[in-house]
Amino acid sequence: MITRFILASTMLMAAGAAQAVTVTSTAFGAVPAGQHVIDSFEHAVGGIALSGDYDISKTSIAGFRAAPAGDTTNYLSTPKATSATPGSATIDLTGFLSTRKTTKFSFYWGSIDKYNTLTLIGTGLTGPTTFSGSDINNPANGDQSAAATNRFVTFTLGAGEKLTGINLTSTSRAFEIDNLATNVPEPATWALMLVGFGLVGGAVRARSRAVAA
Repeated sequence: MITRFILASTMLMAAGAAQAVTVTSTAFGAVPAGQHVIDSFEHAVGGIALSGDYDISKTSIAGFRAAPAGDTTNYLSTPKATSATPGSATIDLTGFLSTRKTTKFSFYWGSIDKYNTLTLIGTGLTGPTTFSGSDINNPANGDQSAAATNRFVTFTLGAGEKLTGINLTSTSRAFEIDNLATNVPEPATWALMLVGFGLVGGAVRARSRAVAA
């Protein structure tokens, strides 16, 4: 089942105005088509910086944190199991996205609770930029196994909007996410594109020389 929420009641009518951020979600952990994972919390990723009160672990601790449904790899949760609530963590994407253009950003949100709050950080963002668990599913009751509360959530940016990071806050236990994803081409894809551009350029130059001769 796919749910879709348009989280802005109006759009700017002036010519060239940016569209508001929209959010969609799909059940469980499948990466949306056209996107790929940029950080699965298995190792440090260049250009992505983590700060704040968080744990990265594969394990669940009853009453403190739970892996998103079906997830057997590392995931991030805030606050730490050893910290008091509320807790907050920030994922800074500035370095990673500084030379990359993305229009979609996604992650797997586990056991969605009404006390989980996500804030998008960036420039030119319009419409709501802060979303509670209830904005993704209502009721957001923290069920650790249900499709309604374990969802891959995608934020789509409008023209002129740029994402530089996200902030996760939870006033109880806990806010759990995994598998940050975007529609930025993978490095291998970029390499193939560059090779393709080079081949096309070479063919054009060769044709030009042949015509001149």
